Amino acid sequence: MTRILIADDEYFVREGLISGIQWERYGFEVVGQAENGKQALEKIKELKPDILITDIKMPVMNGLELIREVRSLGLQTAIVILTCYSDFEYAKQAIKYGVHEYILKLSAQPEEILSVLNNVKEKYLTGGNNNKSGGNRLASFDAIDFKEYDKLWPGYVVVFKHVDTQMKYDAELIDGFSKIFSECKNEIFNCKHGYIAFINCQSESFVKALCSKLCNNISFRIFIGISELCSQPGKAGEMIEQAETAAGHYFYETGQNIFLHSCIKYEYVKFKNDEAQVLSSLEGFDEKALLEYSEEMFNQIKGVKPSYYISYCIEFLFLLVRYFRKNDITILPEYSNLDLLFKHFTRFTSMSEVKKEVIGIIKQLLNEFRMNSSQYSLVVARIKKIVDERYQAELKLEDIAGELNMNYSYLSNIFNRELGQSFKEYVNEVRVNFAKEFLKQGMENIYLVSEKVGYTNPYYFNKVFKKLTGMTPGEYRNKYTRI
Repeated sequence: MTRILIADDEYFVREGLISGIQWERYGFEVVGQAENGKQALEKIKELKPDILITDIKMPVMNGLELIREVRSLGLQTAIVILTCYSDFEYAKQAIKYGVHEYILKLSAQPEEILSVLNNVKEKYLTGGNNNKSGGNRLASFDAIDFKEYDKLWPGYVVVFKHVDTQMKYDAELIDGFSKIFSECKNEIFNCKHGYIAFINCQSESFVKALCSKLCNNISFRIFIGISELCSQPGKAGEMIEQAETAAGHYFYETGQNIFLHSCIKYEYVKFKNDEAQVLSSLEGFDEKALLEYSEEMFNQIKGVKPSYYISYCIEFLFLLVRYFRKNDITILPEYSNLDLLFKHFTRFTSMSEVKKEVIGIIKQLLNEFRMNSSQYSLVVARIKKIVDERYQAELKLEDIAGELNMNYSYLSNIFNRELGQSFKEYVNEVRVNFAKEFLKQGMENIYLVSEKVGYTNPYYFNKVFKKLTGMTPGEYRNKYTRI
C-alpha cells in the first residue's frame, strides 16, 4: 500500500478526500490528516508517508513552509499540492522545493486525483522517471491560462455560468459573445460550468452593459460574474476566482443575472451545530423541533458564501447520519457518508432548493428512524431502562436529564406524551410491581419491602401501594401466601 497523509485547514476538504475515494481498492492508504503545516510535519516524522497531499494556505505553518521543512530534513516523501487559481504564484514557488504534482482544489474529481497520485507513484516511488521538479504540468498551466494573454490587461475577467448544458445553447452563447464583445479585445475559454472570458477594457460599467446586452440577446438564462479590474498578469488567477465567486451569488436568488465582485460582501458567520439539541429532538421523534432548529440555522447562515451555506447544512445532516450509523439504523445510500452527501447537494443551485432538500431529508430520516425503532422513542426507552435498573435508588427526572445532557422540561413532556403518565407515576408503578413479587415470596417485614424497592417512608409506600392495587401491602401478602 502507498501511504498518504493529507494536510488542509478545511475539515470538509479533508473529509471529502478521505471518504470520497475507496483508497485501498486502488492501492493507497490514508495514514493520517492534519489541519495545519506544523501538525502535518509532526505526523510526517512519525508516520513516514510515501505521499503528502497539502494545501498551500494554512494557519500556524503554511504549505510552502511545510514543504521546505520536509525537504530540509532529507525526507523523500513525494509531495502533491492542492491549489486554487489564486494560489498559482505560490505554486510556482513550490516547484523549487521539489513538488511533484498538483491537484486543482475547486474542480478535481476522484478519478483525476487518482490519476495524479498514480502518476506520482509510477514516476517517483517505483523507480520511474526520477525528475523531482515536477514542473512541466505547472508550467503548461501557467502558459495556457495567463502568459499568452498579457496583451489583454488591464481588463476584467468575466465568468458565464449556464444551467442548461445543451450544446445548442453553448453555440448560441459563443455566437452572441463574439458579436457583442467585438468592441473589446477578448479571449474566451470553456470551463467546467460555462465559460471564462478575459476582456480588455477598463470600464466596469461598460463591461456590465455588454453582459446585459448578451443576456437580452440569447434565448436561455445565464448567470454572469465580473471580477474587479485586473491591472497586471500576475493577478489573473485571483481575478478568475473573483469572477467565479461573483457568478455563484445567483445562489441567493436576488432576481439578478449579473453580479459584480466589487458589490458582493459575504457575511462571516462562525456557526456551530448544537449536537445535544439536535440528537435529543431526533431521539424524541420530534419533527417539529428539528424543523424549527433547521429554520433557525438557515436564518443564521444566510449571507455566507454559498459553498459555506451548503457545508453548514451538510454538517447538520451528518450529525443525524452519524447517529444512525452508530445505532445500526439503515438509511438511504445517498446519505450514508459525507462524500455522498456533498455529491447529492451539487445538483442544487439555489438557497431555496438546498433548504427544501434539507427539510425533505430530515423527514425521510425521521421516518426511517420510526420504522427501525420500538414503540417508544430511544430517549424514553433509555429512561425506562434506567428506572428498571435503579428503582431501589432515589430517582429524579432532573438528574436523568442531566445525565443524558437533555432539557428537563422537554424530557418530561415527551415522557408524558408517549407513556400517558408522569415520570413519578411510572417510577411508583415499577416499584410497586417489584414489591408485589417480594410479597408473593412471603417477605414478612413491610418496612424491609418498602426499603428494598426504593421507599424511605413506609407510610408513603403503603399509600402508593394501596392506590395502585386496591390493597395494603399486608393484605396483598396475606392473599397470596394463603394460596
